[in-house]
Amino acid sequence: MKSKTTQRIVIFAGILIVPAFFIFLFSKASPKYSTIPYFGEHKITENDTVFYTVHGFQFDGIKGKLSEKDFEGKYLIVSILFNTCPHNCNIPFEQFKYFFYNDLAKNKSKFDDVHLLSQVVGDSIIDLETMYNYLEIDKNRWTLAIGNENAIYDVNLLKKNPWQTADTVNGFERGAYGLILLLDKQRHIRGVYQCNRTSEFDRLEDELVLLKREDDKQWYKK
Repeated sequence: MKSKTTQRIVIFAGILIVPAFFIFLFSKASPKYSTIPYFGEHKITENDTVFYTVHGFQFDGIKGKLSEKDFEGKYLIVSILFNTCPHNCNIPFEQFKYFFYNDLAKNKSKFDDVHLLSQVVGDSIIDLETMYNYLEIDKNRWTLAIGNENAIYDVNLLKKNPWQTADTVNGFERGAYGLILLLDKQRHIRGVYQCNRTSEFDRLEDELVLLKREDDKQWYKK
């Protein structure tokens, strides 16, 4: 009888102790998240790696001059739009708006530190106010600007400079016209996406969440 009682005590203790041990073990472990790369040429020093930084850009917006200071504390989603968009556009605008921008707009608390910046290019006169109204986008979440077109894209990305090379796949004069960039709050380029593929919009949002996790140092639940 004593032996059976002892066995029951041992089994009961095991049921309680083993799960408690693993809970304690997992609570002490640091969560591991996927990370996304840095793009652009970087420098290796004795003590650190200095990643390429986009800096010094200036544009003209509907309210006057814009600089990187106007976007401090923001993740930037950068693109180039033709002033004939969306009828003749380098980016499938309606799909981008539906799959990505609308998600940002309806989840303001989650993406309040994310901003879209599009450089508008074209041969004819560019009326930004008309474009805002026609595209039906929020000026507080998406900035349209003109000027200094090569300020952000003139850098080696994916082994070539998209500003100095043509897009042979889509027939654009510049490879930059077919790319969307993700910039972190320190203005490092952290993502490069083909803007004519809707699957890339999902990847952009996923990597934006990973970047926010990386910065927040905590689980960012999508």
